[in-house]
Amino acid sequence: MIRYFIHLDNPEKAQYSKEELVGHCGADVESYFELTKTSKMAVIKDIVTFIYDNEIDNYADFLMICIKHSDDWFDVAINYNTLAINKMIDGMWLKKKNITRFHQTINNNADVFSLYFDAVYQERRYGRSDFDKETGEIKG
Repeated sequence: MIRYFIHLDNPEKAQYSKEELVGHCGADVESYFELTKTSKMAVIKDIVTFIYDNEIDNYADFLMICIKHSDDWFDVAINYNTLAINKMIDGMWLKKKNITRFHQTINNNADVFSLYFDAVYQERRYGRSDFDKETGEIKG
């Protein structure tokens, strides 16, 4: 009912600030705006998808994004499932690190790969066996 008063679930209607609501007889107005379990799950899914799609690999940067994005994101990021969110961010960091390491390995060993594939190509394409399989050089 409280959400109805400020049109929180109807963005097409005039929006009112929840700070304008006054609780009477000890009513805690803020408690009516807490996320439900279903809402929290939806926010967590949005957050995990965002982290993956944008390759977020730093928790501090992520928290700043949450502050700018919405109070719900920030609330979930600091109060619920922080371990799952941290693990997702750690996973993205490791993924970037491993991809970078893989590319460095390829770049550092480009000559060796080139020779190997040239030797395989010579053998398959031309049926040649008169080459050194270690270096790719043609013998004789």
